[in-house]
Amino acid sequence: MVNCLNDAEVRSEAVDALCKMVEPGDPVAVAGLVRALGHVDVHCRASAASALSKVTKPSEHAVIAALSRSLESDDAVVQRSAALSLGELCGQAHLRAVEELEAQLLNSDASVRNAAKASLRKIRGMKAVPAIVSALQ
Repeated sequence: MVNCLNDAEVRSEAVDALCKMVEPGDPVAVAGLVRALGHVDVHCRASAASALSKVTKPSEHAVIAALSRSLESDDAVVQRSAALSLGELCGQAHLRAVEELEAQLLNSDASVRNAAKASLRKIRGMKAVPAIVSALQ
């Protein structure tokens, strides 16, 4: 199933099926999705980023690091998917991911900024307010 991620015609269906079929933390699924974060197709990268929040156990450091790197993508769809997935997976202990999400509050794309805000609120609650207010100024 993971190999289907390389076929543009079945990529979305493969990701959806993968998310429904595997248990959270399945190492083969997680590894395949992390590899897909580097795919040449932007939609594949965005789908993989989104799917990782569904198949990864919270606090999986390697996945959080890979999603954090996806915040550096040149595509807003990938950045937004990565930001939202980080919000699902991260706790306050992931200082680096929180810092990178805070940096996305200044992103030129409004959808990325909104995803970063939503994820920071999820991770930090009211503690996210100063960073969000600062980015608005």
